[in-house]
Amino acid sequence: MKNGVYWKKRFKQIEESQHQQGLQCYADIEKQYLVAQRQMEAKINAWYQRFANNNAISLVEARRLLNSSELDELKWDVEQYIRYGKENAINGQWMKELENASAKVHINRLEALKLQMQQSLEVMFGNQLDSVDSTIRDVYQFGFLHTAYEIQKGIGTGWSFASPNDRLIDTVIHKPWAADGQTFSDRIWTNKQKLVNELNTTMVQNIITGADPQKTIDALARKMNVSKQNAGRLVMTEQAAFSNVAQKDCFAELG
Repeated sequence: MKNGVYWKKRFKQIEESQHQQGLQCYADIEKQYLVAQRQMEAKINAWYQRFANNNAISLVEARRLLNSSELDELKWDVEQYIRYGKENAINGQWMKELENASAKVHINRLEALKLQMQQSLEVMFGNQLDSVDSTIRDVYQFGFLHTAYEIQKGIGTGWSFASPNDRLIDTVIHKPWAADGQTFSDRIWTNKQKLVNELNTTMVQNIITGADPQKTIDALARKMNVSKQNAGRLVMTEQAAFSNVAQKDCFAELG
């Protein structure tokens, strides 16, 4: 049997490896936020410019006439979004909203921009969920197997045990561990809806009051940054939690 210093060192190394997995996931999420933010910035600028060009007026006049014109060509955009959603199995409620929007004969330009903005967020949060799900699975399996390896190596005795399969991991990671009864998937979709609501409110307030497009973009960037920080905390919290769950499950399996 190895001494206490050995055990502390080996399990500290496991912990650090899993921590790095969480950091890598957050780095991937940061990239997803950057892509979505650039998409939305481009859409805001294009929206202002197209409105001005189509009506042969200045951007200042365009902002004043915001609610007086309709965008007939949006129907094609919505149909594209619906097709993308079906191909990529995007959130069902969002699909219903898109289909309802496509059935409208008229839709104003502000609603068009809001739909386009939400589309970017739906894709981003879908990717975020995939990243977190994949990371948590890896963290659990890594933690379980490496805990078993270190224990057997430290004790100097090996014995057979059931390693976690995909079905077991799926059951474990979708079981709420916190007092609020939410899974990481629940938290991601809650964060998504909060960001959608905040961005819509911020965007509408800035546009209707005639704010410069850059001011709108800057306000949205601040909201995105707060959401990104929340995503980072979520990743690292879930990583730590399932690292502990993996170790506990391994101890139980080894008796």
